[in-house]
Parts: sequence; structure tokens; C-alpha cells
Amino acid sequence: MLLCRLAENAYWLGRYLERAEDLARAILAYEQIRLDLPGQRAPGWQRLAALAGVDEAAALAPTAFVGQVILDRENSSSLLGSLHAARENLRRARSQFPAECWHTLNRLYLGLGALDAGAPATELRAHLEQVVGSSRELGGQVTAGMLRDEAYAFLRIGAHLERADMMLRVALIVSETLIPSAQGHGTPFENIRWMGLLKSVGAYGTYRHRYHAATDFKSALDLLLREPTFPRSLAHGLQEIGRELAGLPRNADALAALEACRAVQEVETRAELGSFADAALERLAHASSVLQTTYFSMPLSPPEPAPASRPHPRRAGTAGEDRDEARGAAATGT
Repeated sequence: MLLCRLAENAYWLGRYLERAEDLARAILAYEQIRLDLPGQRAPGWQRLAALAGVDEAAALAPTAFVGQVILDRENSSSLLGSLHAARENLRRARSQFPAECWHTLNRLYLGLGALDAGAPATELRAHLEQVVGSSRELGGQVTAGMLRDEAYAFLRIGAHLERADMMLRVALIVSETLIPSAQGHGTPFENIRWMGLLKSVGAYGTYRHRYHAATDFKSALDLLLREPTFPRSLAHGLQEIGRELAGLPRNADALAALEACRAVQEVETRAELGSFADAALERLAHASSVLQTTYFSMPLSPPEPAPASRPHPRRAGTAGEDRDEARGAAATGT
């Protein structure tokens, strides 16, 4: 039997760790694109700042970007804020996880927290690479040292739900920034643009393995949205969430919400990606709300209505770790 507050801690730990890793990878890929594209062709930072809930209409100087997107501890969608929230959830549920996880995450959080917004680019890049590497290290520690129990299931559900959410957000923002609306070949620095899109979602190596020298929008979307054997694809993430939910009690509503996320829609252009991503993000947010209601007790206040249009909303439940103190000791029933 797992207390619902521990289930919620495990779920949000998975989400925040995945959010930090995906944001760090996107920033690294974006910086590489800026170095490879000359002069005025290089993209600005504003759209990428939207991943952290920062107003993309604001003109951000490099120092302001680092301060708001990377080092804002109070914003749970920023890099340091995600790690802070993950650390708090792990602290509250340490009994459920291998001891090495705390040492790895605490070291990572303290190291990034000591970084100054005006730090040199090389130092900043080293910290971003450490976030990605430590996230993989944490994943290995969980895989090698954790029981396949309810806490593991909720951790995995949270991680896969966040991965699907972030993949859609990153792919949409980067594609709108880098890929011209005309889908034909002959775009200046076309290969660099495609590499940037795929690297920003951790799919470049897999894409080259599958499609070799081919580079086109449709095949990239096939890999990111519909390939069930690619661990970072939407299809694979939903498949894994369903597998974990199947072993939990009272899963009918959660499975129904998950099934709605599998809605089939042909996506071949940038415009179609925009409409698909908007709808998919709303369905993923609904699935998260159903999980909250079913397994983590009823929300303390009514959920906010979903926004009607982009920019992408702050994720529902990002303050989930703060609700734990007000909860009783109700159990999941597992």
C-alpha cells in the first residue's frame, strides 16, 4: 500500500526531472544552431524562453535569459526551478528511492544554484551538459536499484507524460523558429536547421539511423509522433504510460483519458503540427488532472480552465509539491 502523498511525490519527481533534462537539451541544441547559422540567419532566444513560461514577446538579453529560463528558482518551469521541485519531491519520498538518487540530484541542484547569470558561455554549457548527464545517471540508478512497485509506476508515468508534453512543445517552437513555412528543398543551411530540430528533442542519432541522408518534415514527424519503438516519441510514451496504469487499481478513468491522447491525425506540415500539438497538449493536461483526482486525492481548488490558444500554458499541477503538506494519509489502495 502506497500513501497518496508519496504516489504524488513520485509522479512529480518523474515530471520535474524529465522537464529539466528536456529543457537543458533544447537550450544546448539551440545554442549550437546559433553558432552554426551565420549572422542574421541565427534564431533569437525569445521563442525558446516560452518553454519556461517566460513571455516570448519580451526582448531578453543573454543575462536575462539565463536568469529567467535557467536560474529562476521560483519558476517550476525553469531549469533550476524544475530541479528544486524535483529535489523537494525526492526529499519527501526518499524512503521509496535508492539512496544514490538523493546524492546525485542534490549535487546537481547545488551546483547549478551556485551559477551566476553572467557566467561565461563555456561554464553555462558545462552545467547544461551536467544536467543531461546527471538525469541519465538518475535514470540508471532507478532502473538498477528500485523495486517495480507503485512508486516506480508513478515515477515512470510522470516521466513519460512530461516527455510527451515537452517533446511537443520543443518540436513546435523550434520548427516554427527554424523551418521555413515553405516545405521544399533549397532552404539556406537546410541540413543545419533539420539537425537543430532533431537534436533539440534528442532524436538526431535515431533519425540518421532510420532515414540515413533523408531530411524532410514528414519523416521527422513520423519518428517523433508515431514510431512506437523510439523511446522519445509520443506513441512510445503513451504506450508506456498505459503499461504502468494497467498494474494500478481504479484505472478506468485514467486509461480512458490516456486513450483520448492517442487520437489519430495526419500531420505533414508545420501548420498541421501546430493544431495537433495544441490539441495533444490539452489532452495530456486532462490526463494529468484525471491522475490527480484518481490517485492523489481531490484537488484543493478547481482547476483553471484551459487557455483557448497559444502561447503554451504553464503545465497544470506544477505546484503539486506544495499541496502535500495539506493532505492527509489517504492511500492509493495499491
